[in-house]
Amino acid sequence: MKRAAAQAIDSQATNEALALKVLKDHQVTTDGAKLADAMRRHAAALREQARDDEDNAGFYVDVVDVLGGW
Repeated sequence: MKRAAAQAIDSQATNEALALKVLKDHQVTTDGAKLADAMRRHAAALREQARDDEDNAGFYVDVVDVLGGW
């Protein structure tokens, strides 16, 4: 799921970079390249989380009573 979200964010980042570029309207400025960079960093973080989730899959801790109920 996180990898799919990362792919979607990457695609949107490309669209934002191409569509917005640098726009100024009255006192508002948008910078498509900066926005795209932030989105790509977020996508990279999601991919890292997905890798961590895979690395930790199946890892668990079980408590065993070795004293037999003492």
